[in-house]
Amino acid sequence: MAVNTSIIGNEIIRKYKMSLDKDSDIDLLLIGKTGHGKSSAGNSILRRQVFESGASTNSITTGVNFDFSEIDNRVIKVVDVRGVQETRETEAKSIALFIREMEHAVVANPRGYHAFLIVLRFGVRFTKEEVDTITFLKAVFGETFVRDFCILVMTYGDLFEIECEGLSFKEWCERETGNFKELLSECNQRIILLNNKTKDASVKIHQVLELLKLVDQLNGKRYNDENFKLARESQIKLQFNFEFEDLRERALMKISLIFEKLERCQGSFKEEIETLELILVEAEALEIYLTEVDKGTKLLQDLIRDVQNLKSNISSEVKFNVDAREWKENLAGNLKKLDEKCATEKEKLKKQFQIDYEKFNASVEMRMREQKKLEQKLEELDKQLKKEKSVYENNFQEEIKKRRENIKKERRKLEENYRERKSSFISSLTRILQSLKSTFLFLLRKIF
Repeated sequence: MAVNTSIIGNEIIRKYKMSLDKDSDIDLLLIGKTGHGKSSAGNSILRRQVFESGASTNSITTGVNFDFSEIDNRVIKVVDVRGVQETRETEAKSIALFIREMEHAVVANPRGYHAFLIVLRFGVRFTKEEVDTITFLKAVFGETFVRDFCILVMTYGDLFEIECEGLSFKEWCERETGNFKELLSECNQRIILLNNKTKDASVKIHQVLELLKLVDQLNGKRYNDENFKLARESQIKLQFNFEFEDLRERALMKISLIFEKLERCQGSFKEEIETLELILVEAEALEIYLTEVDKGTKLLQDLIRDVQNLKSNISSEVKFNVDAREWKENLAGNLKKLDEKCATEKEKLKKQFQIDYEKFNASVEMRMREQKKLEQKLEELDKQLKKEKSVYENNFQEEIKKRRENIKKERRKLEENYRERKSSFISSLTRILQSLKSTFLFLLRKIF
């Protein structure tokens, strides 16, 4: 296929002259997901076919491409870079490549960019994946870049006209909710609808002029290399995040293996302390490695804390074993001294017991002799008591017999005496009665 070299040469000369003769009034950087019509949006702004575009899910744009256009006496520079979520490399490699190309795009435009044009596709739901893309871009360019430098560019305006007939784009934006509404609020309602397929020149110019109005709302501030450097820490975190899970898994495996060694650490105190010290060295090496890899991002802070706690536990275990070994050695020495002291005390007690036993035996024999003497004395006393008892009983019987005889004699005397007195009393009474009778008879006679 023949190439018209004169046309290409004229185009290069035109671009070169425009870049030298007059600085661009407006510098714009296109960013967005692959397949959202980013390069087509750039062509619409330049109002000619400059950037290669297509319907492929693979990014057609590679490297940093740019071109100029003039409208309303203002020179516009549009820079196009590869889309987010490159499909040809692995995710981590693609992110590193994207950040590197963004750095080149910023450095290649030292004065900076007036606006970042975040290209979104109408008809595609603003899901978590789109939110993650915005979060990703914030990590690359800085947390405030959406608020301070971004304009939302909604492509597929032709589709909007079909699906939302009779509804203005402003009304459509006002009806949106959720994450898209939050994004729109964050960039202060700076959004424009582009119809990349329109053939109407007036529509094309109107779209660009509306875009420039939004750019003018940003008060001429530029995003430059200094802003990009300020976002360096978040860029490092972003790249590190994609390596983080694998690194975390390997670190957890190492920690688990250290725990396993710690659990198996059983043996003599000397062997156990040596093993624990080796395990402690492993834990220290792991902490140093994780600290170096973390690079101040603090993403591995929880793992580093776990390793530090593990180190502390191992150090405590080492100290415990050292103290236990010293305690055991001291205990062995003290036990030996105690055994010697016990043996000495035992010998003393044995001798004292022998002496006390002999004294006790002598005392028992003496008491037995005394008891025998006492028993003999009791036996003699018992015999004497029986003898005295027999004599007493005999004497007592004779005394009783005598007293009975005396009592009988006294009784007889009393009976005789009683009879005598009774007889005398009767005689006296008889005399008295006879005298009374005589007296009574005498009185009766006297009376009668």
